[in-house]
Amino acid sequence: MTGDPQDTSSEQQRPNLTGLPDRLKTGIENLSGYSMDDVRVHYNSDKPGQLQAHAYAQGTDIHVASGQEKHLPHEAWHVVQQKQGRVQPTYQYKGAVINDQADLEKEADLMGLTAQNYSKQNAPRKNPEQSVSNPDVYQLTGYGAARLGVGFLMGLGALLQYGLSYGLSAYRARKRIESFKRSMSNSGFVDNAQKRENDFVLAALEEGLSKEAAIRLYGKSGADAKDPVTGFDVASDRKPSVGNAIEFVKGDPQTRSAFYVEVDIRNLGGLNSVLGHNGADQVYNKLATICDEHVQELKTGKVQVARFRHGGDEFSFLVVASDRSVGIDNVENSLNNAQSEIQKYVEETSIGELNNNPELYEQKGYKETDKLAIIEHPKHQGDKNYNGTGIAFGVSLIMGKDSIDSVLTAADQKVELSKK
Repeated sequence: MTGDPQDTSSEQQRPNLTGLPDRLKTGIENLSGYSMDDVRVHYNSDKPGQLQAHAYAQGTDIHVASGQEKHLPHEAWHVVQQKQGRVQPTYQYKGAVINDQADLEKEADLMGLTAQNYSKQNAPRKNPEQSVSNPDVYQLTGYGAARLGVGFLMGLGALLQYGLSYGLSAYRARKRIESFKRSMSNSGFVDNAQKRENDFVLAALEEGLSKEAAIRLYGKSGADAKDPVTGFDVASDRKPSVGNAIEFVKGDPQTRSAFYVEVDIRNLGGLNSVLGHNGADQVYNKLATICDEHVQELKTGKVQVARFRHGGDEFSFLVVASDRSVGIDNVENSLNNAQSEIQKYVEETSIGELNNNPELYEQKGYKETDKLAIIEHPKHQGDKNYNGTGIAFGVSLIMGKDSIDSVLTAADQKVELSKK
C-alpha cells in the first residue's frame, strides 16, 4: 500500500449532493474538465412531461421523469455543453426556449455513454464551478425531442418548417463529409497516426458530429498518445507509416520520393547509470529534439516529415516528398548537422545540470562539473573512444517495389556501419 489513507483533500471528502451517480459524475468531470458540484438532479419530475420530453437539462438543473433515469448521462453532458457556452435557442414551445441542435445531441449521446463507463481512478481536473451562458435554454431528451422537432400537435406549418430545417441540416452534414473526404484525398502521404485520426473523424462525421466535436472526442479518447520522452509517434505507428510511404511512392515513382531515417543514441546505458533515468531522459529528449529540428528544415508544402520512437535507444523519421526536391544527400546532411550540434551539447553540458543527486554520480567517480562527454560506456570501460554520447544514423531510399522490412533493414545496416 502506498500513501497515507487519511491524506485526502477537502475536495475528495466533499459529499456528492448532486444526485448524479458517483461514477457518472467523476466521468463527466474528467472528460470535460468542469466541476459538476453545482448540478442538481430532480428525479420523478413532472416538468419534462410538460414539454413532451422524458428528461431535460436547463442550466445546472436536470429534470428526469419517473422511470427515465437512463437518459441521465445524456443530460449530464448537456450541462457541460451549456457551461461551455455552446447552447443557443433554436425554437420556442409553450414559452420555453429550446435547443435541439443535432451535433450537440449526438455528442451528448457519445460522451454521456463514455462518462457512464468511465473507470479512471485519479482525481478529476475541475474548473471552478462555471455558470451557463444561456440558463433559460432547455435541451430535451425522449419522445418530446422527436415530436417537438417535427412540430407535434403544432400544426402542418410547423411540420413543414421542421422538414426544411432537417433537410438543410442533413445537406450541411453531407457537405461536411464530402469536404473532409476531399481534404483526405488531396493530402498526399499520410502517416499512420494521422490516418487513424482521419478515420475516426470521418466515422464521427457520418454519425452526425461536427468536425470540431469529433476532434475533441478523439483527443479525449487517448488514441492520439505520443511517446512521453520525445513527443514522437509511438512505435506501433512506424511500420504502417513506412508501408504508407511505399504505397505513396508506388503511385507515381517518377515524381515522388521518400526516405527512412533510423537514429541510434550511443551509450544510453552509461547515461542511465550516471544521470539516473530522469537525467538520461532529458538527454534523450535533447538529442531527439535537435535531430527533429534539422530534419524539419526539409519540410515544405511538398515535403512531409513523420517521427517515431520505436526502441529504448532508437527513434526514426520518414521524409516523404511529392516531387524530387529532396534527395538522400539532403536528408543525410540534415543528420550530419544535427550530429555536430549534439557533439557541442555533449561537450558543454555538465553532469550536475542533469542530476541533482550527487551520490549517484560521485560513487561512479564523477564530479558535478564533469561533462557528458567523459561518461564511460559500461561495456567499454577504459576505452575513451566510446565515452560520452551522440547519435549514429542510417538513411534508406524508399521505392515502390520495397517491402517494409527491406526499408528498415537497409537503414539499420547503415547505422551499424557508422558505429565502426
